[in-house]
Amino acid sequence: MTRYVRKRTAKLGMAPGTVVFTGTRRVEQQAVTLYRYDESSIEETSGTTLPEVSDGLDQPGFKWLNVDGLHDADMINAIGDRFGLHPLVLEDVVSPGQRAKFEEYDDYTFVVARMLHYDGVKRHVEAEQVCLILTADTLISFQERPGDVFGAIRDRLRGSSGK
Repeated sequence: MTRYVRKRTAKLGMAPGTVVFTGTRRVEQQAVTLYRYDESSIEETSGTTLPEVSDGLDQPGFKWLNVDGLHDADMINAIGDRFGLHPLVLEDVVSPGQRAKFEEYDDYTFVVARMLHYDGVKRHVEAEQVCLILTADTLISFQERPGDVFGAIRDRLRGSSGK
């Protein structure tokens, strides 16, 4: 039972909305991938910083910005500044262990959910927080580490087989 109890001392005494990663899963290098797509094509751009992929954010079409790794506060703050996200939303993004929630803001919708997967080596189910922010033409997804349940969706986008 003690493995499920988590102390939150990293944020003790800080103001609400401060972006400090409180999780334990750190990736070696944070990764950002931008998928820009429409009915007939898809363009993928990958990098380790937001400026490496930000040119595509100003282009027409639907966009999906996927962030793997939450420990780089500067990157999370840059995304928040770029999209005008509330500081408490950014705090929730970098604080794994949030309860599932759905919040509507003026310009976007924020969702916190749990992504479950079975670890065959440890022989138990692990849960990972995934945060989604949906604007008029952009989806932003935040995950603690690479690998997720969105692979089938990416394949459908690449194959132009979805609506």
